Amino acid sequence: MKNTNIVKLDRTTVQEYLPMLTHRGVFSNYENLPKRDEILQAEKNRLKVDNLTLEQERNVLSKVGKYRSNAYVIRDYGDYVIAFSAKMYLENLTKTEEELKDELMLEKYGTEKINEALKKISTYKLAHKLAIIILGEVYKQQKHEGLILSKSEIVKALGYESANKYIYEDIRDAMQSLRWLDYLVYNYKTKKKLKQESKTTGNFIYNLSESSAEFKVWVNPLFVGCAIHMANDGTSLSKEERQTLFARGYLNYPLSYIADSKNASPASYYLGHFLITQLGNKKLNTKESKVIAVSFDKLIEESKIEETRPDRKVKKLLDALEEIAYVQQIKPTISELRKMKPKVVEKKTVHIYLLQQEK
Repeated sequence: MKNTNIVKLDRTTVQEYLPMLTHRGVFSNYENLPKRDEILQAEKNRLKVDNLTLEQERNVLSKVGKYRSNAYVIRDYGDYVIAFSAKMYLENLTKTEEELKDELMLEKYGTEKINEALKKISTYKLAHKLAIIILGEVYKQQKHEGLILSKSEIVKALGYESANKYIYEDIRDAMQSLRWLDYLVYNYKTKKKLKQESKTTGNFIYNLSESSAEFKVWVNPLFVGCAIHMANDGTSLSKEERQTLFARGYLNYPLSYIADSKNASPASYYLGHFLITQLGNKKLNTKESKVIAVSFDKLIEESKIEETRPDRKVKKLLDALEEIAYVQQIKPTISELRKMKPKVVEKKTVHIYLLQQEK
């Protein structure tokens, strides 16, 4: 009998796209955000040039990080951008993106209404969990358009009781973030000079309706990837179709992890998610366990710990590792790592033994 707890997710989506959902406080303090054009003009003045190269533009915008354009509030991470249009949110996409760019949203809506819209956009841990639950339902229902999501089942999947009424409002706000945040991915190739190859991924959800008992969603196919073809492992597809569709790869994901991590710290949740999605070392893996050899620096990055002091970073990471029930053992052990100097630990590679997920 098929284990409905284990679903197949597109590997590229999980490892490259979903991390874009996890940034906290991306759009706070709107009225004080600098304008993109003004940032670029200031850089031109500083360098005493009429035009910036792509390298210079990317450098200054990613350093500023948070700014706004005429149509968007933007968080720039260098190789990808999260952009949110308060105007699109308020007008419910009644105009095209190009039409929206021709107007200053501030003139029509004012700071107060834009801030009101921004407050409803909730990213961070809950939106990430909902995205995985939704992708799991895409795999189960074998469709990404008109996907039916029971509110009570979402609450259960998150590890809550239906009596916890407050969670429904949080879910609604997080669903709005999946609907209205726009993602732009930039790929760069460096030879003689930087070359931009950009891809607009768009919204995670491109249509959303709601009743008292359920959500009905249309999921962006780019995030779905090959998972929708996995019900029969793609056996109905031709060899050429399989090569194209499955080029991004897929992985087995235990949906129970979402509920199991209900009370986990953010660092522990993201770290556990990262470990679950790793293949492990083929030479060390067993039928019961997969063994992940990984640097401490990588673990800190994946856990999204923002501490700067080595002792605090190491402590938070070790605390997070202790919370993850799926972890069977760690070599060196956590006790041994706690006795080492933080700067020594940061440079270490550890072996983490994790329960294998059945197929």
